Amino acid sequence: MEMERVGKSEWNTAAMRDLLTAAFDDEELTTLCFDHFLPVYEDLSSGMSKGQKVQRLLDHCTRHDQLGTLVRLVEERNPAQYARLAPSLSRGQAATTPVSPPPARSGSVNYERGLEILKARLERTGRYDEFNVLEARLRENLRDERTYGASEQSRRERAQVIDALNRLALDVLGTSFNDLSRG
Repeated sequence: MEMERVGKSEWNTAAMRDLLTAAFDDEELTTLCFDHFLPVYEDLSSGMSKGQKVQRLLDHCTRHDQLGTLVRLVEERNPAQYARLAPSLSRGQAATTPVSPPPARSGSVNYERGLEILKARLERTGRYDEFNVLEARLRENLRDERTYGASEQSRRERAQVIDALNRLALDVLGTSFNDLSRG
């Protein structure tokens, strides 16, 4: 798998804090720590707030150069929140910690399926032209990534398109594009 690299000083830890808070409830966060960051898990106490747990995890990952690993794990476990917040995670374009690109298919997420479902439901609405532009942008993004590999720019562009598709689907159908893309 091709990897993008981001230096630890280039991470936006405030955005990462927001991502962790949005992506996991308290129990899921504790399980993540147990499964992948045992030293953090061993440092957690039952009276700790979720915010304190998030801060401990970020501190550990920063000190041990594991922020890229943490982002990849969030991407795998909650692709919707990852897609929503990915553009704000990096402060720049430096290179040292690996971050995996969001796949066209992540587990049960299939963007092509979501596009087909949304297209069928929007055909006779006044928002079909808006959808066509977003569909073309997403398909081009996915095709370019398959051809040329992932980059921070391609992930950022995909996250922006998916965010716009989520807003469109929610406005018209009352469900998100991410939900339509799950199989």
